[in-house]
Amino acid sequence: MRKEFRFLIQLFFGIVLLLIWLRFVEWDLLLSYLRQVDLRFVGLMFILGMVSWIFRVLRFKIVLKPLVDVPSATVFVISLAANLFNFLLAMRAGELTKGHYLKRLYGSSFVRATSAALVDRIADFLILVFIILLIGSFGYEGYFSLPLLVAVFLLPLFLLYLLAWEGTRLFSFFESLMLRFDLPYRDRILPIFHNLIKGFAVARRDPQTLLLVCVLTFALTVIEAIGFLLLFMAFGVKIAFLSALLTFSLFALTFLLPSAPAYIGTIEVAGSLIFVLILGIDGNLAASIALFYHAYSAFVVGIMGLAAILYLHLKLLRGKG
Repeated sequence: MRKEFRFLIQLFFGIVLLLIWLRFVEWDLLLSYLRQVDLRFVGLMFILGMVSWIFRVLRFKIVLKPLVDVPSATVFVISLAANLFNFLLAMRAGELTKGHYLKRLYGSSFVRATSAALVDRIADFLILVFIILLIGSFGYEGYFSLPLLVAVFLLPLFLLYLLAWEGTRLFSFFESLMLRFDLPYRDRILPIFHNLIKGFAVARRDPQTLLLVCVLTFALTVIEAIGFLLLFMAFGVKIAFLSALLTFSLFALTFLLPSAPAYIGTIEVAGSLIFVLILGIDGNLAASIALFYHAYSAFVVGIMGLAAILYLHLKLLRGKG
């Protein structure tokens, strides 16, 4: 019941955001912008999106390797299915979905696989914040608190270090704490925490592997930023690449944070604000771009995600890992 209540609260919050957004939109102008979209650029954006997914698959395979060896094609399909659940529920359901399918198909621990998937997403978060910090230091100081950005970058990095490199000591401390104070449910909690630590241990790799993960993450971010550049070109808006990279990085962070189901209201409000503040474009044009991107994402994620889920369930029915 608590999950259903949280879902309804997030849905309500998203609808409120959408209603607020609608009060600032002139529908005649918004629709006129949407009618002028050049779909050739949208097609190129889709192709670049698929290229970036190849980089994501390669990265996730590298992250998973100490835990379970999964064929690239299966990683690709699982990632598409996870993307759909993450889009629909927007409560980090994507990582749970990856854990579910890795357990069902390959017998991996659900908690370990899910925490490994979180490591994969942390890589996205760190690179996005690093890019914002880097670009924000040169010409955009007025928009950001650089000390806050440094803290936002260093805190998850420190937590990842504790879980991955100091996990054994952390577990021993946690175990002794629970035993000392005779805390309830420790027999249930300790195995879960132990598997969580084991999952995060996939980040404890040699420097070359960690560098490769960083390079792949940076490369896919740049590719997706170019796709964002094409999105604006589809609306006849020309912007500099660094502006597109900064705008995409800020916008992408909204997908990594808990949001309303299907990102209702979140994409429209966050997109409109970021596009206006960073790029200085007209508010109605910004709103039309945000709305189009939401519809485009829902269509692509929905079609490909449903196909992926169907394939995975057929695979499970055949009993093949």
